[in-house]
Parts: sequence; structure tokens; C-alpha cells
Amino acid sequence: MVAYLETLEGHGDPNLTIDRIDNNGDYEPGNLRFVSMAFQHSNKRKRSDSILIEYKGKQYSVNKFILDLGLKYSAKTVYGYLCEGMSPDDIILKSNKRNATYKRSANIIITYLGEEYSVKEFKKTFNLKCSKRYIRTLVKKGLLGEQILEILENR
Repeated sequence: MVAYLETLEGHGDPNLTIDRIDNNGDYEPGNLRFVSMAFQHSNKRKRSDSILIEYKGKQYSVNKFILDLGLKYSAKTVYGYLCEGMSPDDIILKSNKRNATYKRSANIIITYLGEEYSVKEFKKTFNLKCSKRYIRTLVKKGLLGEQILEILENR
């Protein structure tokens, strides 16, 4: 192998390092070359944080997309979905469905006089004596915060 390396262009240059031409191949004759460290760094496999997602007119790295939109996925999972051809909207929808299974009350928002409340916050703020499940049912029927309070007061 040493004899082969000595035949390659750039051998002996202290500013160059051994690189595989095909990153999936082995370190073997025919798949090796000498390149600069700058080239080595640009030749890395794509990572999820170097992929940009366009969503609602903004560009996000995968990690920023997950954080800003509150998704409950790892960067690896979102990157995989993107590679499968899923759109950002589909990923968000899938995440919301997944979250609804675990946090039914947290993903339902009730608006009352311009303020937004989760079911739990709404129940606590207005000292309601009914279950969160009942409140969720009213919200799913399309009722607004004012209407829910009116129904619960007349109950």
C-alpha cells in the first residue's frame, strides 16, 4: 500500500491528507487521493443541519425547524422524512397527530377575548368545575371561549 501511495500526486506534501474518492468505498488502490483539509471538510456526507427547509417563506436548518415549530422529532427523523419526499407541512401534520396522542389538552387552543389558553390553563384560569375532556368536546364542536363559559355557567 505504501508503494501505491508514493505514486499518487501530492504524496509528501505536508498540507495534503489521504482521501477516499468514493466515501462508501474502502481505503484501497484506485479509491485514494491526496487532498487539502479544506477539500476534506467540504467532502463530508450531508448532515441534517446543513439541509435547508423552506417553510412559509423562511429558510430553516432541520434543527431550527424542529425547535421553532415545537416538533417532537429528532433531526435524524425529520431528515429521513425529507429524504423520503415528505413536505414540511406533512411533517408538521404527522408530528401534531403524534402529539395529540400524548398531549390531548396541550395542542387544543381556546381563544377568549383575544387571549389564547390551553385546555388546562382555561380550566384553571376560570376555575371551571368540569373535566378537561368536556371542554375539549366543546372546542371540537367549534365553540369559542366565550360560548364555552356561557354553557358552563348555565349548567
